[in-house]
Amino acid sequence: NPLFTFDSIEGHIKEGKIYDSQKSTFNPDLIGRLREQGNQTMIEVYNKDAVIKNYSRVGRISEDGIIYAGNSSFSEKRIGSVEENSVYMDGAYGRIDHKKIGYADEK
Repeated sequence: NPLFTFDSIEGHIKEGKIYDSQKSTFNPDLIGRLREQGNQTMIEVYNKDAVIKNYSRVGRISEDGIIYAGNSSFSEKRIGSVEENSVYMDGAYGRIDHKKIGYADEK
C-alpha cells in the first residue's frame, strides 16, 4: 500500500482514503482522505473525536505535484512533491536534500 506521511500522520492510501499504517491491516483507523477539487488534490484529516465528525483540510497536492501544508492558501508552505508516483518530503534545505518517503497510487 502507498505510504503517506504528512506532519504526524503516517498512513497508507486506499481508494482515496488515508488509513493509519501503525494499526493492523485488518482494522486500520481512518485518518483522512484525498479529495479532488478542480485540478488539485486536497489532503484532509478526519476528526473522529469532534462533536460533528468532519474532515478538515491540512494541505493539498497541486496539479504539478507539489505538496503544500496549510489549511488555506494564505498560510500554506511547500513541504514536498510527488514525482513519478514517488513521494518526497523536503528536507531542512528544501528541495536539495528532499528524501523519498513512499509512493502514491496512480490516479
